[in-house]
Amino acid sequence: HGLSWRADELVLELAPDNPHELRIETFGLQHLRVADAPDIAYSAASLLLLVPLQASPQQQPLELRGSELRARIPVGTAEDTLTTASLEVHAMLDPAAPRGRAAVSLSLAADGIMLPSQDQWPLGPRIESLALQAAMNGPLSNAPSLRERVTAWRNGGGILDLQHFETHWGPLGLNGK
Repeated sequence: HGLSWRADELVLELAPDNPHELRIETFGLQHLRVADAPDIAYSAASLLLLVPLQASPQQQPLELRGSELRARIPVGTAEDTLTTASLEVHAMLDPAAPRGRAAVSLSLAADGIMLPSQDQWPLGPRIESLALQAAMNGPLSNAPSLRERVTAWRNGGGILDLQHFETHWGPLGLNGK
């Protein structure tokens, strides 16, 4: 579906005492690209993806935990750096979800976010913490470009439901449902 990912080193672990959970650890420089969006190169002190193995993968839970993430992101015609001290994501994927049902549900928590230095940030360059819970209701499109996928999702009745949001950024403390 237009998602590509590369890593310098990858360790897959399926433990005999827990054969229903695949542990994926990555090391070194990694690259992530979604559809036709720019490639994002990143590294992490630790990055672990837990994938429960199940007989029916209609709904696939995922758990991602990382520390000291450092990403090179495009800013205009140049590159800059975005860092995060810690990241935790819990997701449930159901790519075949029909209209009105969540194709992606997730909760995300990140701490110690340093924003790209090329921009001036009105509340400062550091976000102390960010947390959210959201659901993206289907159906999802298989269109070739990211723009076409988003347009087809929107035109097909797609809804982004932001259920909870909380951040502490400089003097701002914000939370809502």
